[in-house]
Amino acid sequence: MHIPARALLARLGDAGLRAERVSYCARRAGRLRLACTAWSALLGGVDLYDAIRRPEARRFPLTARNRAALAAAVALTPAAALLAAAEVAARRGGTVYVEARA
Repeated sequence: MHIPARALLARLGDAGLRAERVSYCARRAGRLRLACTAWSALLGGVDLYDAIRRPEARRFPLTARNRAALAAAVALTPAAALLAAAEVAARRGGTVYVEARA
């Protein structure tokens, strides 16, 4: 479920909770998995997370298409990191982490 940060904070307040810490950076989320999911969507459904795993841990063999997608993801990662930093700075990221108390 996607809830805008302002709405989430308002609902917490309505419930009698006070936000003590709000972060727009998903420190505790599986960043690697999230990044791989995003790249996979952009690169046509290639499972990059599976591609970077050790050969014995892969669900599927590493194909030429996966190798090309992995190379593209590596080449584009610096630009993606800058965009992610801008997203966090603008407080417009896809994840909001809130610690709240009564």
